[in-house]
Amino acid sequence: MARSGPPSATRVLARWTALGVLILVCSPPGASGQVRDRDARIPQSGELWVEIAPEFVSWNEQLAEGSPVVEDGRREPLFSDHDGSVAARLFPGVEPLLAIVNRDAEALGFQSLTEDDLSLGSLDFATIEVFERRIPLGIQFGVGGFAAIEVLAPIVKSEVETGFAFDSTSANILRAETALADPVSFFSQLDAAQSQLQSLISGGTLTPGDSAAAVQLMADTEAFQGALDTRITGQQYLFTSASSAG
Repeated sequence: MARSGPPSATRVLARWTALGVLILVCSPPGASGQVRDRDARIPQSGELWVEIAPEFVSWNEQLAEGSPVVEDGRREPLFSDHDGSVAARLFPGVEPLLAIVNRDAEALGFQSLTEDDLSLGSLDFATIEVFERRIPLGIQFGVGGFAAIEVLAPIVKSEVETGFAFDSTSANILRAETALADPVSFFSQLDAAQSQLQSLISGGTLTPGDSAAAVQLMADTEAFQGALDTRITGQQYLFTSASSAG
């Protein structure tokens, strides 16, 4: 399993350095320190032992289901227990968006959508990593040369870092400002087409039926332009080409 140092090792080192200085200042004359493995020995009468044994561990895997022992067991990422999209559990659904999405459906030329027609894309766990810092502080005081009083303060701090993977290809709505590759060019061409249409209407060369159709087309294109511009400037949503309203 992956092992690494804690993300805030500098702060931890500073704290324990300060504690060590405090112990040295408060220790009686003649006090000394040494590094030793914990065993069955106890301090002599009147001796005070202070023990600090920090341990930093991190892991991002676990034994897969059915693995018998660590040595030959299969491993899997920690997020394997959280299969499936987590978007529905972490974020509100698309229902609050329906009123906004369908507000100008007629102007943009699509049928009003339902919640089943919309998807924000899938969001899944990509990584889960656990950092654990164990810094036990032990104090032993020798009594009578054959016993000791011991106080152990286990200091344990755990942190979990989680990463997510977002699949935008499964979404069928997106921010409106990203829907057009070149909004300036698009609206320029639309304005030019409307100018040509207006020239036909004003020229008086159309039959009454064609003139009425042209006037209606102008009204429709102006409504479409206004609704589209409102969505883009207002940072609202539009539909991908693969959606039912695309």
